[in-house]
Amino acid sequence: MPITIVDAIPLYDIDLGRAGKLPDLRTTLGVKSKSEAYSRYDASFEWLFEPQVAPSDGGSQDGDPMTAYYAQDVNCPRSLPGFDRFSLESDPHDPSDKGGLITVSPALKVAVVSIWRRYGPEENPLHIKHDLTSDIPDHYLKQLSVLFPHMAEGELMYPFVAVRYDSTDLQEVLARDAVALGRLFSGGLDHEADDTFRTYLKDNLSIRKYEGLFLRSRDGLGVYTSGIEDTPARDLLLYENTMFRAVQVCELCLLEHR
Repeated sequence: MPITIVDAIPLYDIDLGRAGKLPDLRTTLGVKSKSEAYSRYDASFEWLFEPQVAPSDGGSQDGDPMTAYYAQDVNCPRSLPGFDRFSLESDPHDPSDKGGLITVSPALKVAVVSIWRRYGPEENPLHIKHDLTSDIPDHYLKQLSVLFPHMAEGELMYPFVAVRYDSTDLQEVLARDAVALGRLFSGGLDHEADDTFRTYLKDNLSIRKYEGLFLRSRDGLGVYTSGIEDTPARDLLLYENTMFRAVQVCELCLLEHR
């Protein structure tokens, strides 16, 4: 039952309250092409929330009427009320980088920057987590330069790590790899005992048979199995949408904390 994919999504919590009114980011960030991270956030959003919509004018529409009535005063209608979302381009020099995005509230002057990196089975998940930087990488900071006058502080980096197994039995995976997964969840920097690592996996927040979801105030871990859908492509899409549903729960908690 080897691990086939390791995904790491660091989320950076930002206070934008240092200066006055934020600029209209639709004129600066809204023109970018959609990164893979942005597209996956967009696709998984409605697993959790309702999109922002505009009132109907009662006129007839072709096709899906909801599409016609998505809110037009935001860049991304699939974001929480009072928030907007913008794509950030991936680093072409980093083959693991699948792009990022920023979720921002102009009224509350808070934001979260998320960056998606994917690794193969040859990489060590714990080393990947330890290598995540506490500061937003320069490649992404350059894209956010319009916000520099408003950045008061970045409070924390919240690491979410997901591992996908070549197995259909989640319970067997959690039982067999409990120590390694518990260490991955906590980071292992406190050198906990093996029994302590096992206890970290006692509270699975997901009801899905292919997802183990473990969250705390400093870390997030998703454990996923395969073979749920009838084709590999559909199975991978299910995994990615499920994972980013969990990531958006973490993002919402960071925004609420801020």
